[in-house]
Amino acid sequence: MFSLYTNTPEFYNDICDEIRLFVNEKKIPLVEKDGMDAGHLLRHFLWRDENGWHGRAAYYIDGELKQEANVAPDFSDDGKQVDVTQDTLLAKKLR
Repeated sequence: MFSLYTNTPEFYNDICDEIRLFVNEKKIPLVEKDGMDAGHLLRHFLWRDENGWHGRAAYYIDGELKQEANVAPDFSDDGKQVDVTQDTLLAKKLR
């Protein structure tokens, strides 16, 4: 079983579509922040602080961390900075 936690639930369906590119799962349940059920789990975080935007993805199998990635995303389009807090399709794509 594959599960997902994300602090950006508005991206749940998009993230599930990405996961399904790599694993054969029809249903990927959304779990609570502390949920570490047995099986495969992807924990996804996107946040902003005084240092800018940050992203983190951590992949667990049976509660054991197997892989993680941390990024400081650059939200630009054709070299121009984009305010990703706006409610536009471009802002959502970049987030």
